Amino acid sequence: MIGLVGTAAFAYLLAWALNRRLAWLNRLLLPPSLLGGAVLLLLGPQVSGTFGKEIVPLEYYDSYRTWPGVLISFLFSGMILEPATRRGKAGLAVISQSLYVWLIAFVQLAWGYTVVLFFAVDPHERLFAHAIELSFLGGHGAASAFYAVAERLGNRAAADLSVAAATIGMLFGLGGGLLLAAFHRRHNKFGVGLFLEAHSSSDLDSGPDARKKTASQQVSIPVTEQAEEEQRLLLSFLLPVLPVFLAYVLVEVLSGMMSAVQELPLFFFVILIAHTLKKLFQPLLSVPAVRTFHRLALEGLILSAVATLSLQTIEDHAGLLFALCAGAAVITVLLHLLAAPRLTPEYPDLALINFGMSTGTTAVGLALLRSLRQSLPVRSVQIYGLAAPFSGPFIGGGILSLLVFPELTMQLSPPVMLIATVALSVITVGLSFLLKRFQTG
Repeated sequence: MIGLVGTAAFAYLLAWALNRRLAWLNRLLLPPSLLGGAVLLLLGPQVSGTFGKEIVPLEYYDSYRTWPGVLISFLFSGMILEPATRRGKAGLAVISQSLYVWLIAFVQLAWGYTVVLFFAVDPHERLFAHAIELSFLGGHGAASAFYAVAERLGNRAAADLSVAAATIGMLFGLGGGLLLAAFHRRHNKFGVGLFLEAHSSSDLDSGPDARKKTASQQVSIPVTEQAEEEQRLLLSFLLPVLPVFLAYVLVEVLSGMMSAVQELPLFFFVILIAHTLKKLFQPLLSVPAVRTFHRLALEGLILSAVATLSLQTIEDHAGLLFALCAGAAVITVLLHLLAAPRLTPEYPDLALINFGMSTGTTAVGLALLRSLRQSLPVRSVQIYGLAAPFSGPFIGGGILSLLVFPELTMQLSPPVMLIATVALSVITVGLSFLLKRFQTG
């Protein structure tokens, strides 16, 4: 166990150090977990083993292969239990943004089902239809979480393709997004909007007097308050473990009475239990500490998924992967240029964030917006943040993406799912136009 965890930690820290030292690598905005997983992949039997020098033993990868299915439960537990932060009022602009993200999900799923119609031979290969929605929209976290679902439904290769597509999507999002930002700079006319100040209020109060004031405040903190805060930090790492443990016990008990319970993933029960305990636990938790907890789970999930990625699977399904990614790339650009100006507010600022998000991560989207503006527009970032809770928990790696849609895919034929997702896309566009008409009317 020490060697297993230590090797993963070393690979992560090495990737983190390389990210900081190499400017060109840092500009790619690749997370250390992704790079660390790539390092482990190179050191394992699939790459270095082919040269007769297997640096990391095979049994380590057998263990890493089980990590995503376990860590996803801790990820959901921490995210659900995290105390809610105050949010502004959700206006019509927020609803428009939410509908646009749902439209992206439905269109990406529709493209996935279109490709599967031509490539899928075995019924289990229908799961390939989810590779784009989980990778481009969901990113590496969602693609890695898909392992638990894909293995249960009999096609781990679908998750392998999702992780590979997530990397392709992120690189395309950065490169293609920079071209779009340059296009907007050259051809589009847009207002300056509201910008973040160059220095925040906390930065302005950073002189010697402020440092003395801060030091005196730190000294004056009562010992009891400091002890309580330390206890909150400890509880923030322990309490999110409890829903996972209770879910495990519940599954063990129920499976003895109903064997069908074993067909459901553990994180399904974790979600139910975490929501049940949410109000009880939240007053005891520290927001930064809980975020660190589920961030650790996410980083470990991505690292282990990339490290155990099957290169043979990617080679065997290269045509399918190319069709999925190429089509998704074209669709994302068309949505940005044709749909976003008509359906979303604050164009092109918010649309650039959405472009980065729908090809990889929000960080890419913010980087693209930063390349267009001298400083980030407050209103666009605000709308994006306020709209996230209306889509993030459900699609792009949310409950619907990981629990509902894959089950429907296995039960219904690809043509039926294609018609359904196209119909949902049309309905979403119709609602967006009605909302915009209401705004202007």
